[in-house]
Amino acid sequence: TLAAARQANPGKRIVAVFQPHLFTRTRDFHRGFGRALGAADRVWVTDIYPAREAPIPGVTGELVARAVTPPASRTAYHADLATLAGAVAEDLSPGDLCIVMGAGSIEATGPEILALLGGSR
Repeated sequence: TLAAARQANPGKRIVAVFQPHLFTRTRDFHRGFGRALGAADRVWVTDIYPAREAPIPGVTGELVARAVTPPASRTAYHADLATLAGAVAEDLSPGDLCIVMGAGSIEATGPEILALLGGSR
């Protein structure tokens, strides 16, 4: 997804916003998620959408954020989904390509970001 976005939008800053899905999946695949997200120029990770699962101690979206490679200050862990759109919108610049990914409650975040930007970017 991010590689295709980069190929289709050369020269644009790619901002990825990711909500992991399931505690077990995050525990087992956080390193792979981190490698994949490393293709973005800026990465935002929020907390896990649990669906049917109970929390697993120590397993949060922060595992994914810490696994983003190459590591840099360009990665932010923002646990509070309610304030994520505002934080991302403040970080975006004209011409950025923002991709919101996840399989849960993050579905409203993309439209929220766009609304905060006035629908113009």
